[in-house]
Amino acid sequence: MSIPNKKSMLILPAQVVAAVILLMAALMKFQGAPASILVFAELGMEPFGRYLVAVIELGAGLLLLSPYAAIGALFGVSVMMGAIIAHGTYLGIEVEGDGGRLFMMLIVVFVCSGYVLLTRRSELP
Repeated sequence: MSIPNKKSMLILPAQVVAAVILLMAALMKFQGAPASILVFAELGMEPFGRYLVAVIELGAGLLLLSPYAAIGALFGVSVMMGAIIAHGTYLGIEVEGDGGRLFMMLIVVFVCSGYVLLTRRSELP
């Protein structure tokens, strides 16, 4: 019986954490949560942009839970880069008095997806 290395022990939790947050975020966007509408209205992308990002987040979350996790991680990193840029240039860290929770969750997804992407990059087509 082989002892798993630290890298392999962290990959599954990173995939699950990123996937759960992405799937929750997609659900909130599809349901039209007031914070989601506010964010995309502020960016001038409501409602088309909100639905587009929700579809990408849904796909990334599902892919992260599949054998194609590397592709899901690539989508996760990409969509979170866009969110980081939006928060850094237009929205600010705190949105609608949330104390920066939304921003912190997107950083968690970015880091987890980035770790999955770097660890599983050999699986990319």
